[in-house]
Amino acid sequence: MKIFSVLWIALSCGIAMAQTAPATPAPMGSVEVLARLMGTSSEVTKSYRVERLVRQRGLSFNPTDDYLRFVKTAGGLEPLLEALRVAGRPASQEHGSASQPRAVPDSDAATLSPLVSAIELWDRHSYKDSEKDLRAALIIEPGNVYLHLSLATILSDKGDKKAAVEECHRAIQLQPDCADAHAALARLLDSPKDPAKAMPEYQEALRLEPDYASVRFRIGFIMLQQGNLDGAIALYREGLRLAQLNPGLHHMLGEALEKKGDMSAALDELRTAAGLPVDGTLPTRVRADSRFITPKLIHGDPPAYPFGAKESGIHGAVELDVLIGRDGSVAEVTVLSGSPLLVPSAVEAVRKWRFQPPLVNGSPVEVLAKVEVGFKFYTPLNL
Repeated sequence: MKIFSVLWIALSCGIAMAQTAPATPAPMGSVEVLARLMGTSSEVTKSYRVERLVRQRGLSFNPTDDYLRFVKTAGGLEPLLEALRVAGRPASQEHGSASQPRAVPDSDAATLSPLVSAIELWDRHSYKDSEKDLRAALIIEPGNVYLHLSLATILSDKGDKKAAVEECHRAIQLQPDCADAHAALARLLDSPKDPAKAMPEYQEALRLEPDYASVRFRIGFIMLQQGNLDGAIALYREGLRLAQLNPGLHHMLGEALEKKGDMSAALDELRTAAGLPVDGTLPTRVRADSRFITPKLIHGDPPAYPFGAKESGIHGAVELDVLIGRDGSVAEVTVLSGSPLLVPSAVEAVRKWRFQPPLVNGSPVEVLAKVEVGFKFYTPLNL
């Protein structure tokens, strides 16, 4: 009887352990990689986040050169592309023997075609057609959270914010514990006039994923705007317990301590930040947007009005693509449009402008921004 009891206890424990043991995450498929990139398009560390998942979980397919091109179009950076090449390489190839590459599974192939088409159209700003293809992908996989977030991206870029918010809500209904879905919804609700409206979703995203760096930074920034210095300081310190070598967290903690008047502690944090390498999870260059990465002009004289243009009655705007360096100076200027008579003066003036050093997650990065330089003249009234 005792032997039977021992066997029964051992068997029961074994069953309980089997039931509670965490399931091994499945390798990432071709649709998941692209949908995660597309669905988190406004997340500056999205490429790193997907790269981390690829290295942790591996792939169920061998990415082709065309597929890697689609990944790049969706915002994938070189470290992610390299992780995909390595993860998709069969073990036999790593040891020098030939092997047939793993094709995209049939379960992914049907969804992949409209998804790829949607990404290419989105990249060309053909949002209406991109939306149509993305909805076709959702017909095949209606329960795919990141396809819903991808559609939210397209709708947002299309200017239909209300529909984009609805898609984020659908994604959250499908998977309430998806931090990316809460973060995407928060970014849509976020606005310079009322950033507090987005706080509950940002906080839920951080609760679900405490190392979600960009969300932590945004929450801290809003707290600083609201004058909640103690809250921001506690938030950054909590983040540093998870990532002690994050220079951005040390930098932002230093700024918060400085605002509170604790100069000694602030200088310690700023020195620590300066001594650490730039956060490798961040891209070295980002594109400015109207909500989160907006370079602030701190010095910029207007251009001189070219005499020849003024005499000829030529006026209007010159549109430039400006690369702002990590020190806030203008590193490169590319002309997008404008009268040839106005362009030289506009470029000369903008090259001398200075911006507040742009920060992403507290770390300085290069920022590409579109700048419009206007030329106006006024004809005196004949009295």
